[in-house]
Amino acid sequence: MKQKNTTVINNQNLAYIDNTSRTENFVKNTLIGIVMQVLALILSFISRTIFINMLGNEYLSINGLFSNILNMLSFVELGFGTALIYMLYKPVADKDIKKTQSIIKFYKKTYLIIGIVMFSLGIMIIPFMKYIVKEVPDISENLILIYILFLISTCSSYFFAHKSAIINANQKNYIISIYNQIGKLIQTVLQIIFLIVTRNYIIYLIIQIIMSLFSNICISIKANKLYPYLTEKNVPDITNDEKKIIKGKVKSLVLYRIGPAILNGSDNLILSACIGLSSVGIYSNYYLITNYLYLFLNQMTSALETSIGNLNAKESNDKKEYVFYKIFYLCFFIYGIVAVLLMGSINDFIHIWLGSDYLFNDFVVFSIVLYIYINGIHFPCYSYRTTAALFDKMKLMPIYEVVLNITISIILAKYLGVAGVFLGTSFAKILTFTWADPNVLYKYLFKSNNKSKYFKKYVYYLFITSFTGLLIYYLSNIISVNNYLTWFLRTCLFGIISIIIFVLFTYKMKEFREFIYIIKSVFYNIKNKIKGGK
Repeated sequence: MKQKNTTVINNQNLAYIDNTSRTENFVKNTLIGIVMQVLALILSFISRTIFINMLGNEYLSINGLFSNILNMLSFVELGFGTALIYMLYKPVADKDIKKTQSIIKFYKKTYLIIGIVMFSLGIMIIPFMKYIVKEVPDISENLILIYILFLISTCSSYFFAHKSAIINANQKNYIISIYNQIGKLIQTVLQIIFLIVTRNYIIYLIIQIIMSLFSNICISIKANKLYPYLTEKNVPDITNDEKKIIKGKVKSLVLYRIGPAILNGSDNLILSACIGLSSVGIYSNYYLITNYLYLFLNQMTSALETSIGNLNAKESNDKKEYVFYKIFYLCFFIYGIVAVLLMGSINDFIHIWLGSDYLFNDFVVFSIVLYIYINGIHFPCYSYRTTAALFDKMKLMPIYEVVLNITISIILAKYLGVAGVFLGTSFAKILTFTWADPNVLYKYLFKSNNKSKYFKKYVYYLFITSFTGLLIYYLSNIISVNNYLTWFLRTCLFGIISIIIFVLFTYKMKEFREFIYIIKSVFYNIKNKIKGGK
């Protein structure tokens, strides 16, 4: 039974409460995130071009390899972040300041330990570096020093994680996006200047560390201003019962953290071991584009995820399922269009940008794009399962995915080369979470037997995307481009054609009509606010 004092909110605390709707927060998070990502993307392309011209492909390979090693080390987080965010959703939704304070206090202590442990494990890897990097790159800088700088940059963010968590839980992701992207913009400008002047890779990495710390400190200061209760002393610890809940969730999440950490880091390691370090450098350019697209789209999905957490904490099972299919349609539309455009345009862009020496063949491109689509359209299942804390319902699934991914990727790499590595990742996803997550959601969250509805829509959406992708790929071989302007105009044309096809196939669906209704409502509200402001 909830005690009365946890629901009492004084006038001062009213300033801390976010009373805006989930839709308004989603729109704000999305629009601001998109603007910041576009600016960062433009500077990143300029920075990458200068990086390649000044330093070359070997440094790109090092960047990609060390980033993946540290991604694999992130398993030490063990799911504490997800479990603690889950614990925050309810007190934030219930406007329970005291409970929020206690959870944030525990969050801070936990991530301090995680940061120290990750740095220690990272240092312990150094003696084995000669086995990880079989092809020693021809560079003047010390490889171990470069790795340590990467390690410092990665671990430093853990000491500020609790401040970002409270902002996320209040559905104000756009604040984090603004500070992170401003920091990234400044970082990129400084790195470009110092690359041109010094051609020094060590200075390049030091700037990255400094600006990462700067962004995190700014976010921390902003969180204190938004939620002054974060600075209060003598905050009580969370109860033993709450610690048991977190411990139980973390136990279930351990495999979910280890699995993705190994999965995200394995592709470059397999490429380096089976194909060669040079392939890691070439892939890093494709990864730059696809990762920024992911970050761009993540502005929407991460905003949705916090809203889904709020939804799962408060709404009925029918309402959860109803919203689920709206999000599913949205992800299909967005990731389907992105996959189609990547297949038809990414190689031409890289050819114009860097030249033919940095190209993969079309089959490799297809293998990369396939995983982006499969992973993107799976977001509704992933976010519902995560925010509803259904981790314990299929504990071993992440391990199955990792084993399948490594096994299939290595086997296919021998026969298909680079494409086999990425196809292995897609097949592992399809054989595990793609079919397992919907079953868990319907059984434990929606409490319904109508899971066939999801798979029918999945197949239909895949058919639409495949049909459109084949058409756009055919057109890309007919309509040639030779500069950025013609490439941009052709890509816009492909985008319009793709949207028309998607609409023609789905305009009779309820999800499409509701999607249009939401767009109209958002623009109507924005228009009214602008008028009201005047």
